[in-house]
Amino acid sequence: FFTMGLRPGAQGKGYGRRLLEEAIARLQAEGTIEILYLMVREDNDPAIKLYEKMGFTTLTRLDHDTKSGDQYYSALLMRHFIRPRP
Repeated sequence: FFTMGLRPGAQGKGYGRRLLEEAIARLQAEGTIEILYLMVREDNDPAIKLYEKMGFTTLTRLDHDTKSGDQYYSALLMRHFIRPRP
């Protein structure tokens, strides 16, 4: 389990895509991980669009999963198959 993210000033410049592409490429090269799961806040539209473009699909919505300040946010659990399914 690890966390990845970008500072607000770095968002929208392709860094997230490159970071994710590199992570997936390394996992494919190692061959030990078959499925990559991630969670993203439901209101993070740019990230969700990126993940979908990269082949992630939504498995479920997690209601009130994350709290920031006094507000709760829902999250999406997404997955991507690193290796093709048999």
